[in-house]
Amino acid sequence: MIPLDGSPLAEGALPRATALARRWNAELLLVRVCDPSASVAPELSPGLREKMLDLSRNSAIEYLSQVQLRYPDINIRCRHSLGRPRQEIARLSAEEHCDLIVMVSHARKGAERWLLGSVAEGVLRRATCPILLLRSGETDPAPFSRILVPLDGSQTSLTVLERLQPFLEGQTQVQLFQSSGFDPHDLALSEDSEALQHCLDQMATQLREITLGDCQLEVAVDHGEPARAILQWAETHPCQLIAMSTLGRSGDPSLWLGSVTEKVARNAPCAVLACPAR
Repeated sequence: MIPLDGSPLAEGALPRATALARRWNAELLLVRVCDPSASVAPELSPGLREKMLDLSRNSAIEYLSQVQLRYPDINIRCRHSLGRPRQEIARLSAEEHCDLIVMVSHARKGAERWLLGSVAEGVLRRATCPILLLRSGETDPAPFSRILVPLDGSQTSLTVLERLQPFLEGQTQVQLFQSSGFDPHDLALSEDSEALQHCLDQMATQLREITLGDCQLEVAVDHGEPARAILQWAETHPCQLIAMSTLGRSGDPSLWLGSVTEKVARNAPCAVLACPAR
């Protein structure tokens, strides 16, 4: 599924999504959700309100048809809907049994390279299928050559590996990463350095036991609060994709999503694949 709102920003998902569709021989579902509360003033008369809604529907149908014509070699369907985009996109993806939602998030300068828009953030919290969130301006549809997979030591966080397989190419490098959760500042004051190093060694040993088909996995461990450690590692060890589960050690999707996955998605220097474990 590719949610579109008619803007060049949203259409930025098309190069990557169409490349994946060709590679996987997959069907694309183009979706345009119109929010009546945002486009139609509540004080309008019922007759005029309905007329405005009809215009909105017709405009959505025409727009999606025009986008569809750009890709005659791909099997594409279109759907339009009225409602709150963040809710309707998630609902339609479940109704259509989508395997993946591809969408672009808002760009941001400075320390926060990009920031989830309200729609993308709402979909991320509600969708029951994986979501590929792309940075604004990313136009290269080439396969991801280096993928970072953050884990937390739980079995549920490993479910992302099941969803990652279709993204792997012959030369794709996958690195498993885990953080201890210890604050580096506090560690500098600690005298028990051997025990702390033993903690990292144990995590690395457990990560080396993980397999992903024939893919050669790299392993990295570090100290730090998980979300911050993941982002710092991605900055200093450039990757094209961060793939992670939205359910981790806590077993509570809202806690894991709110504390780690969502923070990473908000500030990541690259695309993010968020995979619900349920």
